[in-house]
Amino acid sequence: MKLRKIIEFFETLAYTEKYVSIQSFIHNIDPKIKVFYTFAIILTSLIVKDVVFLTPLVLLLLAMAVLSKVSLRFFLFRATIFIPAFTVMIALPMVFLVAGESLGTIAFLGTTLSVSSQGVQQALILIMRVWISVGAITLLILTTRFSKTIQAIDELGAPRVFTLMLGMTYRYIFVFIEEIFRIALAKEARTAKKEGWTRTLKSFGNLIGVLFIRSYERGERVHQAMLARGYGNKTTRVRKTQSRSGDWFFLAAVKAFCMLIFVSDLFYLGA
Repeated sequence: MKLRKIIEFFETLAYTEKYVSIQSFIHNIDPKIKVFYTFAIILTSLIVKDVVFLTPLVLLLLAMAVLSKVSLRFFLFRATIFIPAFTVMIALPMVFLVAGESLGTIAFLGTTLSVSSQGVQQALILIMRVWISVGAITLLILTTRFSKTIQAIDELGAPRVFTLMLGMTYRYIFVFIEEIFRIALAKEARTAKKEGWTRTLKSFGNLIGVLFIRSYERGERVHQAMLARGYGNKTTRVRKTQSRSGDWFFLAAVKAFCMLIFVSDLFYLGA
């Protein structure tokens, strides 16, 4: 597999402009309201302790994705792509380590491992919490221009240093994507024979190291250039966005839904 194909894959995940320009009910909601209900959904998923009550949050995100007219396939792909690589690897030991009713045993390297029902449930809860959190943030990114999201976070009282760093990081993500693409293209032009997976991944790791050095050097140059042009700690705030009554009604509906799930889970655990 070509190294350039791997970079093009990440490039596809990074570029979202064709989705944020769609006209839909979700897209037209005030960015501050979107940040509010995204936080409410994530917080609810972290508080709820049963798979049964996490499922409605998944359905809520899917319904909102449909309302936003964003490609459901792309939304699911982007929200799920890294979960098998990271979350599943973390959750897998819980299946064997959490005590509970045994569902069966697995022989592994001369050792018998017992799979518990409580362990499976805890692993599912962790995976679903991560998916809901990533899905909520993904939907926010796909339906709101990043500049508007940063502005909303700033208006909600986030530290100015945080929003400035967030905006600068996002701005240079695409610069570094182009940089790494040029490096990969130059490498392929000098490669005589086709590389296997192992060699490709090793080359990718070396490429990331080179990019890290270049990004550090570029960051220093950009900062020095900013200081030379009079950059300081004070920045001008842009005009605040206005929320409509429909936006507040939608926020109230989402918060009521999240509260209903939380109360139901609370009573279910207490029963």
